[in-house]
Amino acid sequence: MDNISHNRRVEYECGCNEWWPLSNLFFCCHCSKTRCHSCAYVEIDQMFCSNCLETVPPGEARLKRNRCHNCHQCPVCETILFVRAVGENTFLTCGTCRWTTKDSDIPFQTTSTNWPMRENPLEKELNLVEDQLRGFALIEKSKRDTMKFSKRRSNTASSLTLTDRYNLQFSYQKRKKTMEKPTVEAPIHEASEEVPELDINEVCSNKREILPLETLIRQPLDYEQPLRPVRMLLTPRKAIRCKECDHNVIKLDHGPCAFKYKVQYFARNYIPEVKLSREPELLRDQSTIVFLSIANQSMDKIDVKLEHQSDSKEQAKFKMEPIELSLPPADEAADLCETPLPTTRIDTNTDPVVFRRRHRVGVRLEADCSNSTVLGIRLSYRSELLSMQTEKSPPEWLFSNIRVHLTN
Repeated sequence: MDNISHNRRVEYECGCNEWWPLSNLFFCCHCSKTRCHSCAYVEIDQMFCSNCLETVPPGEARLKRNRCHNCHQCPVCETILFVRAVGENTFLTCGTCRWTTKDSDIPFQTTSTNWPMRENPLEKELNLVEDQLRGFALIEKSKRDTMKFSKRRSNTASSLTLTDRYNLQFSYQKRKKTMEKPTVEAPIHEASEEVPELDINEVCSNKREILPLETLIRQPLDYEQPLRPVRMLLTPRKAIRCKECDHNVIKLDHGPCAFKYKVQYFARNYIPEVKLSREPELLRDQSTIVFLSIANQSMDKIDVKLEHQSDSKEQAKFKMEPIELSLPPADEAADLCETPLPTTRIDTNTDPVVFRRRHRVGVRLEADCSNSTVLGIRLSYRSELLSMQTEKSPPEWLFSNIRVHLTN
């Protein structure tokens, strides 16, 4: 039963022709298409610390190397360190492995924030490389701007050198200076064939003080030096936009403590959810009976039609006519009710509908699995919630291709 409830057994086709479970898809009501993380823009809305919940602007987070200066982690077990005071002095300690800043070379601090961190010896060289990359970006941007307005400014240079009637000489000289190639001030590292031999005794001088690999990865500059507390990484909060219509699909409320969505277009709330009811029995040279359950998780009535995919030649086919259903909206109060609700069951073998219970319907399909164990279904649905049109017109039929994996 655990395999049946796994969402990877039923996959939906996205607008970019990729297959995903319904829980990984979004639905854009503006262009009426399904979206996934591959065909949507994933943007960082804001950065915050998951421990102290302090929000940091993106520019300030970039300067702080995406680290929180108030919260620290243990360099050994990654547990959050807490502050202890001895008189007017404070130190950090770990409640799991009992590591403290006394084991390091950090003296006692009078404040509980801004603990000293080890400086990177290559920081100056990295800053020079960063400045060079910014200069190259400015040159590329200025080249693109000059190509846009090259037709209109044929004799701009000659006219500016003769007269400066409109005070454009300063901007012209500034743009010309930007176009110049920057001088390389960083040291050039040349490769050499002579490589010095590595002395193993220097690396493994004391076997008792050899640190685990995970600890060395967290602090690569602290080799053969006392460990220091690690600053907490900032957590990004993301927003998702549609690439085609540029509308927000997922956006949270402002504030790191907010758990409600300002905009939420999950595909599960708009597209009927199809699941396997029981494990199918595959028999050779015989048709297979497949039991599916269809649920409507939206807040409006939805019409559903199940039929075979005409363009799927390599998938299994079901030997039945199209099934048309009408599902009522989901009722959260009824799901919380403790009294059991009656379930309508159909005992006839000709009717494809097996049971009806609120917004869920069970259907029975007869499939031919001689060529493949993947059942291809074309799911058509229509509802008033699927479109953002203001005109009073009947809802249009939308469809999604589904493939059901009959074997795990």
